[in-house]
Formats: sequence, C-alpha cells, structure tokens
Amino acid sequence: MRDSGSRKLDAGWLGAEQRWTFSNASTSIKSVCAGLGFAWYPRVKIQQYLDTGELKPLPLESGASRYVPLYLVMSEGEFAGPGTRRLARLIQDLVI
Repeated sequence: MRDSGSRKLDAGWLGAEQRWTFSNASTSIKSVCAGLGFAWYPRVKIQQYLDTGELKPLPLESGASRYVPLYLVMSEGEFAGPGTRRLARLIQDLVI
C-alpha cells in the first residue's frame, strides 16, 4: 500500500527494487489472494479471506505481530460534539 503520510520509515522492504505498490487496500488484498506477494493487513480487513482459506498467515519465526502507536488529537476539544467526545472516551477506555 502506498503510504500517504510524510513519515520517514525504513522497514527494510521499503527500499526494495522489487515490490508492488497499490493505492487502495482492495487491490492490494486481491493481488495477495492471487499469489502475487505478501503484505501486512489488519485482521478485520482480511478475516473473510482467512476464513475461506484464500489467505493464510505466514509462519514467521519472529515479528508475527505488529503494533502501531495510536494518537488521539482533539483540537479545541471543549468545542467537540457529543459524538466526538464519546468516541474519544471509548478509545481511551480501550487503550488506557
């Protein structure tokens, strides 16, 4: 997947000359289902393919799980609507 963020990240494969880059998750997932490579996906995005056997997790010796930092930013939070404040509380309850 193409990362639209401006982060400078070097995960080893980012500098590889032989890689596919997709602009949307659907195309990327279909390509992996067709056997054209491998990728990291959130389980919620690929669960149906795992259930049908179209995708299988790679048996990695290490690094089988990935974690990303989650940031909650509410500019002028005191003016946030009730839905935004509720979502913020739900996120905080899950990670704190």
